[in-house]
Amino acid sequence: MGCKHTEIPVGTTYGRLTILDQPPRQVGKGNYQYYCQCSCGKVSWFYASKLRAGTTTSCGCFRSEQTGLRNIARSKF
Repeated sequence: MGCKHTEIPVGTTYGRLTILDQPPRQVGKGNYQYYCQCSCGKVSWFYASKLRAGTTTSCGCFRSEQTGLRNIARSKF
């Protein structure tokens, strides 16, 4: 007997990701993914466990932005 999946309500936001109106899909045994839209506009599936844990907060755009900012800061010296 495993743990029951608790659904995440539509419109819930995790970092830059917002849960869209689409049922979650089960991937493997007990793993669920939710269809989310990032604040940059990209939509994709993300694991519920990573959203809840806070390890996934964007589609990858935040990392790209931070890398770009670091490169700009380094080029000024």
